[in-house]
Amino acid sequence: MELAAQIAENIQKVLREEADALARQTGFVKRLRKLSGSSFAQVLITVFTENPLPSYTDLAQNAALLGVRISSQGLEQRFTKEAAQFMQEILTQLMITPASIPILQRFNGVYIRDSTVITLPKELAEIWPGCGGSTGDTAAIKLQVRLNYTTGQLEGPALQPGRQSDRSTPYSPEGEPPGSLVLEDLGYFNLAELRERQEKGQ
Repeated sequence: MELAAQIAENIQKVLREEADALARQTGFVKRLRKLSGSSFAQVLITVFTENPLPSYTDLAQNAALLGVRISSQGLEQRFTKEAAQFMQEILTQLMITPASIPILQRFNGVYIRDSTVITLPKELAEIWPGCGGSTGDTAAIKLQVRLNYTTGQLEGPALQPGRQSDRSTPYSPEGEPPGSLVLEDLGYFNLAELRERQEKGQ
């Protein structure tokens, strides 16, 4: 419970205290507006948690629940390059785990490797081949990442054809020091790599 409380406290700090400063730093907010950095971030996170494909009306309604009155069109205009940079900074800050968590101090870095696949239109199959199937050629792109959970440092995403296995990740044991812990799913399982990790003291 102590760990969960620390993570929850960090999330609240980022979304309430740090978000407005990050909004100014990235240029998302240039002057005082009714839609602040913290309210914009909270609207997006709460809506997309419930609905992966919300409309601007959905977003505006959620903003109203947070006490921000803004039209769907007004909200749509806020989706800019600066907004993307701002949300990237929010994500980076949310991934930073408090260094005081005792269990993480046992390791010289806690690394998480993972991937996700995004389906693309069939016309892109020659560039980004998918896994195929009974319907013929498909197109997909695989994004590989590695996160150092103790520092919040994110590497990637590295882009690969969707049909490539997770083991083709560019994030190998060389980038992880002795005494580190690696978390990954079975798609990355490789006996030779496990042997290499054991020899390096990972």
